[in-house]
Amino acid sequence: MREVWARENAPGRDPQLLPRRVSKHFVTDGNVDRRRYNPPPETVNEVAVVFVGDDGQPPTNIDLVIHDRNPIDPQHRRLQTIPAGSSNADPMLYPLLFPRGELGWHQRLLQEGPRRTPVRNRNSIREYTCYRLAIRYIGNNDTIHVTMSLLHNGRFLFQQFVGDHYLRMEANNLQYIRWHQAELFAESYQGLVDHINQQLQLDAPVAGVGRRMILPSSFTGGPRFMKQCYHDAMAIVCKCGKPNLFITFTCNPSWPEISQNLPRWATASDRPDLVSRVFNAKLKQLMRDITVNNIFGNVDAYVYTVEFQKRGLPHAHILIILSEGSKLLTADDVDNVVYAFLPDPVTEPRLFDCVTRHMIHGPCGTLNPNSPCMVDNSCSKKFPKEYSEETVYIADGGYPKYCRPNNGPVARVRNQEVSNEFVVPYNPYLLAKYDAHINVEVCSTVKSVQYLYKYVYKGHDAATMEVWNGNEIDRYVSPPEAVWRLFAYKLHDISHTVVRLPVHLENYHNVYFARGQELQGVQNNALPRTKLTAFFALNERNVDARQYLYHEIPTHYTWQASSKEWRLRQRQAHRETLSRMYVVNPLDRDRFHLRLLLLHRRGPRSFRDLKTVNGVVHATYAAAAVALGLLEDDEAWRACMTESSALDTATQLRYLYVTILLFCHPADLYRRFEVNMMEDFNRRFQNVDHARAACLKAIRDLLRARGKSLDDYGLPSPDEDLLEPDQDDPMFGAIDAAVAWQQRLSELNDEQRTVYDRVMAAVDDNRNVQKMFLRRRARREREKRRYTDA
Repeated sequence: MREVWARENAPGRDPQLLPRRVSKHFVTDGNVDRRRYNPPPETVNEVAVVFVGDDGQPPTNIDLVIHDRNPIDPQHRRLQTIPAGSSNADPMLYPLLFPRGELGWHQRLLQEGPRRTPVRNRNSIREYTCYRLAIRYIGNNDTIHVTMSLLHNGRFLFQQFVGDHYLRMEANNLQYIRWHQAELFAESYQGLVDHINQQLQLDAPVAGVGRRMILPSSFTGGPRFMKQCYHDAMAIVCKCGKPNLFITFTCNPSWPEISQNLPRWATASDRPDLVSRVFNAKLKQLMRDITVNNIFGNVDAYVYTVEFQKRGLPHAHILIILSEGSKLLTADDVDNVVYAFLPDPVTEPRLFDCVTRHMIHGPCGTLNPNSPCMVDNSCSKKFPKEYSEETVYIADGGYPKYCRPNNGPVARVRNQEVSNEFVVPYNPYLLAKYDAHINVEVCSTVKSVQYLYKYVYKGHDAATMEVWNGNEIDRYVSPPEAVWRLFAYKLHDISHTVVRLPVHLENYHNVYFARGQELQGVQNNALPRTKLTAFFALNERNVDARQYLYHEIPTHYTWQASSKEWRLRQRQAHRETLSRMYVVNPLDRDRFHLRLLLLHRRGPRSFRDLKTVNGVVHATYAAAAVALGLLEDDEAWRACMTESSALDTATQLRYLYVTILLFCHPADLYRRFEVNMMEDFNRRFQNVDHARAACLKAIRDLLRARGKSLDDYGLPSPDEDLLEPDQDDPMFGAIDAAVAWQQRLSELNDEQRTVYDRVMAAVDDNRNVQKMFLRRRARREREKRRYTDA
């Protein structure tokens, strides 16, 4: 490429034909979540993968382009493309790592030995890369490193190698999904039947039916994946209660397991494979100490996620729910678990050394105004903390105010003398054992635990990059994350197995079919087998199963995906099993009342049986709910709001409340859930009156969009003097906007979703062609709108 650049800039060339320099650098955008879209610190020196993709998906076209060095005709140099799945890609891209021209991974690389089976006979790129990343020294991991590994000593080139292979692995997986879903569509069974009947009646081809399949929620790191993880974790909260401990565990590059396996000229950032292996082993041992050795007491549940936030090192966020007898209920209980002061350097020298090296924030403030945590001349983490001679169990912000005496020792950190006001809360046992940054916070007094779980499941790392004069949001993958994903280590884990239960109307379950095979799709799904219909079938044949509600079935029966039926559990599962029914918006009235019946009716044998009350078959599920007395008062709406307040943010709860208001006039619903609905404003303003005014204004704006007002429902008007121009919480505004968009998108019926998918497919089409769609408005004639790509 240097030769090409020199030739393009050769003297005498037309100045208008000279290549333009392209610069790309990180920028700070205040409109995005700074916890994810933050620029890397100046101290981080790594080669990362940055790409633009929908929902964090890597691009599918990552082929190599080669410039012909010695063409037959020098005036017409040609470019040659080598597929990323070619065996020549690695030796061409990394000649220093493949000095003898060894072949790299290709799609026809076969398995060898006992791993080769008739079904699985090819090596994936992940398996090949793991084989290349394996550490092979003479003897049992000798310390003199007699045999030098070109790959592991490649430093920046090694970082590029692992990032490139991770990108190829993800692109290869996505390409497989696209190839097998290119002609696969989804539609409700009844919609497919209506489509077939329309074809038979018209005896002519009609418009296509169904929407294209999208990436499954199992795609690790995507928004759907993170949303599923969040709701699974909240299902555990509903079962076991609020979390008691919030732990952040960060990798220490000076661990002997890392430093003793590095040559003299290398640093930990040069060996992301070693960093990932050691941190994974340490994280497993930490979770074993917490859940098996019970260093904090008996544990009922836990969740954790591993992140890589442009700091060159992985870290884990852990939420722990303790058993009833082990919960931290007093200030003395907190003092037994969490310290927030410097230990005595004479009696506890090792612990003092660990605290000064790992648990001192900053320093910032007046000691260091240029600290990265400083925003508007104040620390974003609220340091330095106030001194306190004793622990206050419940303080402002929900967290306890830890004991920070003003008579403790002083430590010199980063050329500054600091005391207890800069100490990050820690547990002495864990800190001394793991010699790493382990922040331990007591969070059992936090009212809104949704934000803790939102923080844990905020999503993959990203960055806002500037190319010339335009910004674009890119996915950022550091070398440790690339290795972590290649080694297939867990990014998330929970203590329970959560079974997700669908809620669908009769004959409105999803059907998957290929274009042109709609009739076969109808025939193959005439007898639907979903978890809901299998629940009805189980009650029909098994009298004992009729004592359970729909969401109680997974506790006593297991779902057999192959035969699509519920079978009685033969032995106790290793992990406790929980279940959750998918939430249904009240705007979807039939499904909402169907879900309401499933929450109260035991042993229904069919959809018809579910609508039967005292021998009378009602026309709708709403009528059946009324006959059962479920809608005689506001109890159903209170249950709906209670469930939402445990799962959703305050913004989503306000949206649900307005939706309920459109159906009825609940008497005291606002009074009961006012605290929950104004939780985000209360966190922001730290004033109840300001929070109440902002909450009422938000509800008023939602009602105005639907042609209603607060007076229509007897709600008080907000105090205008207490309102501010901008009521949005900058921390969670982006999350709430994305959730609101997904919620509205899920409310589309099948026909609306089909139209939406087709219009968006046309918008995303990059071809330079005219695009048009017709829109019919009420009380107006048909209006034609033409959209042409600029």
